[in-house]
Amino acid sequence: MISINEYNVFGLDIGDFTLRLIGIEKRGKKFHIVTQNELPLPEDSIIDGEIKKPDIFIQSVKKIVATAHGKKIRTNRVVSVLPETKTFIKLLKISSDSTENLPKNLIQEMTRHIPYSMDEIYFDWQLLNVFDKKGENDILAGAAPIQTVDTYLSALKSAGLIPVVLEIEAAAIMRSLTQIQRTQYTPDSPPQAQIIIDFGATRTSLIVCDKNTIQFTMSLPVSGNDITKKIGEKLDLDYKKAEKAKILCGLDKDKCKGVMKTILMDSINQLIKKIQETIFFYEEQNGKSGIVKEIVLCGGGAYLMDIDTTLYEAFHIPIKISDPTINIAKVDKTLNLTKNNILSYATAIGLALRGFEI
Repeated sequence: MISINEYNVFGLDIGDFTLRLIGIEKRGKKFHIVTQNELPLPEDSIIDGEIKKPDIFIQSVKKIVATAHGKKIRTNRVVSVLPETKTFIKLLKISSDSTENLPKNLIQEMTRHIPYSMDEIYFDWQLLNVFDKKGENDILAGAAPIQTVDTYLSALKSAGLIPVVLEIEAAAIMRSLTQIQRTQYTPDSPPQAQIIIDFGATRTSLIVCDKNTIQFTMSLPVSGNDITKKIGEKLDLDYKKAEKAKILCGLDKDKCKGVMKTILMDSINQLIKKIQETIFFYEEQNGKSGIVKEIVLCGGGAYLMDIDTTLYEAFHIPIKISDPTINIAKVDKTLNLTKNNILSYATAIGLALRGFEI
């Protein structure tokens, strides 16, 4: 007999333009996606991660829960996400003569890296190795402005939900794209650094992962909407037609007579430059142990035709389209989750999986 752990927490991804919801059940040792939904947000409800129209946002949250596809949601407990532009997550190396002094030393180091004073943020941290009072300790630190966190908590509670975790987006993405049964590295099997590129509608994020953890994140000067607008301006098309042209032609030089690739390459070259700078910085800081071996693409923009080929030509390292279902044994067939939209659900899946760690 298979024991089914009916989920008591669901994942809710909050973007500037879209809400996405995922519910997962654990059957034995396997995860099954049984609930899904997607809902566009009314214009300007959220701008740059800030909730500008709380009443409209609250109604949208209520609607996405009430109209979810698949198994009905029977819980009000949610794991949700904080906006990437307002959060900070980085691996820091901290020296301390005792575990008691570790938090104080961490705070001193954090002030050098975050654009906020410590009394303006909530922060959390995790020691990733056995404490060493004689050497440096790897600490994964995350922080977000108090005002942002409190606003999201208040809005979700007003929608009738109990937010049990508000997670930094990069952590949710990494959880969905890497195997939960993590590799144990040995001298004969060294870790391999990878870069995750999350192509979003309003922003693109770069996440450097190594040794089973996030090293740091950064925003990139490319977004799906910006690319679509550029196509519309160059070809005198409205937004919907420009978006369709982007999907149909992408970076394929043989489609649309190569016109689309010509229009897009300025944005793609900016992206390539930032990735190059990140690879150089990380490898210079970490030597042979920090060589980036792979670039993984996720988010809706990863569907841009030939983006993987274009990036491979720039870096000559493997470029992989991600699989957000790497930890999922089965997706309910009644759900609207296909190879054409699953990459957009990476964050929501990672948030739902977080519920099983609580």
